[in-house]
Amino acid sequence: MFIRSLSIFLLAVISLHVHADELTSSKKSDILKLMGITGSDNIPAQIAGAITQNLASGLQQTRPDIPNRLYATLDKDLTALFKEKINTPGGLMEKAVDSYHKHFTHAELKEILVFYQSPVGKKTIGEMSQVMSEGMLEARKLAQSLGPDIEQRIKAAFKKEGVALPGQAPPPKASSGK
Repeated sequence: MFIRSLSIFLLAVISLHVHADELTSSKKSDILKLMGITGSDNIPAQIAGAITQNLASGLQQTRPDIPNRLYATLDKDLTALFKEKINTPGGLMEKAVDSYHKHFTHAELKEILVFYQSPVGKKTIGEMSQVMSEGMLEARKLAQSLGPDIEQRIKAAFKKEGVALPGQAPPPKASSGK
């Protein structure tokens, strides 16, 4: 009797971890709605913009003769390319929907939608990118300030393991005292 009860319990627990609920058209619709509210559906434009901005900042120093309209055209073309590729079967949007489905039940998604449609939820969406940017800036400053310490620890770890740093001769082998 105990084995049978344990088996039923384990089967129930395992099935809960597989998926809390099915990916119905209603759940998928709510996932897409959530992605729209939070701006996740704007990923193609964000990726294209980042690529264009990086390209422009690199080229503008060496090739100031390139007109800005070229970068605007490139941004538009790259955005279209990413939108096309992201929305293909098996593309990023489908994978994002699967990820939301995997991590949230439909009931949880409905609660998240209610939050993001509330005044504080709307403020969160509007301010979160700035909060993240400020956090990344502070993290970058911290990493830069730790540069000498990081370099020292890397060198010590390589030396301790008897491994040469790239471009250096191998460190002398420590004698074992025999």
